Amino acid sequence: MNKLLFKNFIKTLTLQHNVKFDPNKILKFGAVSGIALPVLFGIVLTVAISLNPWFSFYKNALSDLGSLKVPTRCVFNCGLILMGLFGILFSLATVGYFKSPALHIFTVAMA
Repeated sequence: MNKLLFKNFIKTLTLQHNVKFDPNKILKFGAVSGIALPVLFGIVLTVAISLNPWFSFYKNALSDLGSLKVPTRCVFNCGLILMGLFGILFSLATVGYFKSPALHIFTVAMA
């Protein structure tokens, strides 16, 4: 049932935007985005912390790096937004890949 929804989603995108989508390429891109997520997290966190020498894991929360008071908040916040988009792509790819409806609960939890 959900594999049919995935195919209909791709078909709708193809008809609306006159673009051809290959479901296998989308699944591969989703898998790559899932692998890239922890790497991207490490890069974003390292850059955000290096730009804010006042930050300490013992005294501050990670959300302090994205606070309105921090001049370099865009690095942390934009990184989180990008990671969220990668997470959505990964979860859509897993929905398209797995056939068992029981596993779809896991993908919804990831998104």
